[in-house]
Amino acid sequence: MGEVKAVASFSQEIEGKYGIKTYQETKNTYDWVMKSLDKGGFKNLKVEAKFHFQTSEISCSCENIEEFIEYAYGQDDYALISMAFSVKSGDISLCYISVNYSSNVYISTDTKNLLEKIVSLLKNTVLNETEENDPISVTYIGNQSNDVIINGDNNTVAANSSVAMDIKSPTNAEPKWKQNLRAIVQNLIANWIWYLLTAAVAVIITYFATK
Repeated sequence: MGEVKAVASFSQEIEGKYGIKTYQETKNTYDWVMKSLDKGGFKNLKVEAKFHFQTSEISCSCENIEEFIEYAYGQDDYALISMAFSVKSGDISLCYISVNYSSNVYISTDTKNLLEKIVSLLKNTVLNETEENDPISVTYIGNQSNDVIINGDNNTVAANSSVAMDIKSPTNAEPKWKQNLRAIVQNLIANWIWYLLTAAVAVIITYFATK
């Protein structure tokens, strides 16, 4: 029997930039990793991201960012357990990236040069203010499998294998005081209309009664 050749692997752990304590921090960490990979110039880049988190006493595992947004956004007592990225160039595996409960990022590759490149990309990539404060939209990497495209003011979310759906950003929602003011105005208008109608009926009845 021929000798089985061992495949070398290289890994490094770095400090995360955006944390994972909240939904927003987790989303920012995801965007940061995706934006970093997008800057790498890899051909036919494909990224599969998986999330494992807990809300109150319920644990949830998601196979992509779309599911993560659907089930984690707006949840109370959110806590990330783990987030992992499987990164490929076409059918060739490039690296594995994971984020643990302490928000540190672990990168594993088959070559030292590739590890150094990805670590450098992560260390030198930052989100802009809009990306960091947006609770919904994510950085998009072309030709990726099992991830999402988000476009437009209403944030259309669509995975490669799913039907698009619209998620309204809370930043575009009408303020609560405007909603309350509209309700008050509508009630006043309705009351005045009812008052005028009642008065008109009373006048008509009085008119015919005196004939």
